[in-house]
Amino acid sequence: MLDERKQKILSAVIEEFITTAEPVGSKRLVERYGLRISPATVRNELAGLEEMGFLSQPHTSAGRVPSETGYRYYVNSLEKKKTPQVVESTKIRQYYSDLNFEIGQLMKDTSYLLSELTHCASLVWAPDINKEKIKHIDLVGLGGRAIMIVVITSAGSLSKQVVDLGKRVENDTLLEVEQLLNRTLTNVGVEHVGDIAFDTSDLDQEKRWLVAKILFIIEEKLVAGPTQRVYHAGTEHLIEENIITIKRAHEVIDKLERNYQFLEWLQAVTEECNVMVSIGSENEYNLDGFSLVASGYEVEGELVGVLGILGPTRMDYIQVIPTVEYMAKNLSEVLADSKGG
Repeated sequence: MLDERKQKILSAVIEEFITTAEPVGSKRLVERYGLRISPATVRNELAGLEEMGFLSQPHTSAGRVPSETGYRYYVNSLEKKKTPQVVESTKIRQYYSDLNFEIGQLMKDTSYLLSELTHCASLVWAPDINKEKIKHIDLVGLGGRAIMIVVITSAGSLSKQVVDLGKRVENDTLLEVEQLLNRTLTNVGVEHVGDIAFDTSDLDQEKRWLVAKILFIIEEKLVAGPTQRVYHAGTEHLIEENIITIKRAHEVIDKLERNYQFLEWLQAVTEECNVMVSIGSENEYNLDGFSLVASGYEVEGELVGVLGILGPTRMDYIQVIPTVEYMAKNLSEVLADSKGG
């Protein structure tokens, strides 16, 4: 534990370094942070913090910069229930009040907004749709030969497909087939749709044809179709910070989005806490120089995915941590609402 003066000086060094990206000296701290002690006293405290491993000194004549240990102490001391700034929370609420519930677009848009608000690279892991169960199916006539097939899953994912049937089908026929599909497929795992036997003995030839057609499309759309799970945006923010080359930025993002052991680890740690902060080399995934802030999002109390940001260790934790947590909370509510609808 650090005494109150050392805590205040460590926080001042970190916040100044986050702002300027330059080593911090005693004179600047006294002038800008109202420490009410002499520069000589501050220098002594800085030396003590360096000896304890919270700071380092790039050059003998330079000021100090935070170490990973210093960042960890600082993050742990932040207020746990801090809400994001008004601008960020307003943007998040507005975004989720008017959006497209199609799961792929929802996750893609979420990654872009998270990157915009935090000025970091964002990563959003979508639910694995093949592990979900079907909750409801809607068949919507669009006039003429076209219909829309809407499938809602247990995690709140919503998939839509417009289909040209090649001939006009009456609304009464659509309704009867819709009812049969819901009786048979509700609570069936998406990956098992193709294994379900349908009793169509009471249906005429047109309705049997329609059932077969829709089943084929559902299975092709949900099961056999592409199931992208990782969406990311804002890699350019890492490059703008001059902490990484374009090649290295793509290497890091590619490693994270393709490494399912990393995803399993992230899901495990986010189940244990509302928001997780991993600083630099604290994990085994070679993220030296970076910090990862992540939070899980859930439906009906079950973790279904994770969202987070990757940025420099000198990121603005006071702003980033509550923004990530608040966004995950809103995404959970949106998915729960879409499931209920």
